Amino acid sequence: MHPELSVVIISAGTSPWIKDIVKRCELFSKDIIIVSNNQAFITERANDSSSTRRWVFRDFKGYGNQKNFGTSLAKFDWIVNLDDDELPSHDLIDYLIAWKKPSGNTKALRIRRINFCNGSAMAWGKWSEDYSVRIYHAACRWDDKIIHETLAVPKHAMEKIHWPLYHLTANRFHNYLKKTKGYRNKRASSSDGNQYFGWPILKTLFSALIYLEWLEGANGLYLTMTRSLERN
Repeated sequence: MHPELSVVIISAGTSPWIKDIVKRCELFSKDIIIVSNNQAFITERANDSSSTRRWVFRDFKGYGNQKNFGTSLAKFDWIVNLDDDELPSHDLIDYLIAWKKPSGNTKALRIRRINFCNGSAMAWGKWSEDYSVRIYHAACRWDDKIIHETLAVPKHAMEKIHWPLYHLTANRFHNYLKKTKGYRNKRASSSDGNQYFGWPILKTLFSALIYLEWLEGANGLYLTMTRSLERN
């Protein structure tokens, strides 16, 4: 018997991992919603929809907005929210199969993400200590930022889960460059994009030095530089 968890996946329709992600989610959920602004991607999967798996087209209005829309379609009160480059680990799947609703005032759970670059897990810097909200109550709402959205839940109402997600965006260099370019384009076309203009590359490089990201060698340098380009 599956727990009462809905899954909302936000996809641009270009992920090489989307099939594997959905397949793993089917191990713990009977309600999976994939929201994409890529009409061709959704049309190709029209015959793949079922009572437990829905492919839904929606124009892109920001990641937070997309997540709120997907949440509104969910059958259950608790949501597992994934990007299309986040693969649940087997340990996380086991945890979700045995899911029990959090007690007390907890409204959201932050999951550890293991970030991969060029086939290797990142062990240093902010890339190694990465916890993101990926489980939350359906009554919660994301803000309207175009990217890097935030769930409107106070920190005291959040808990951490150490069973990881595998974050695969930078696992292939060309995929990460494409994502970085997409972020810059979305920011440039949005009202909140101006706050990033003039954001100094040196600040990102300084952060990489302080948090020892340079110990990752070429992979760390690559991610640091592409991150700085994303923010400028």
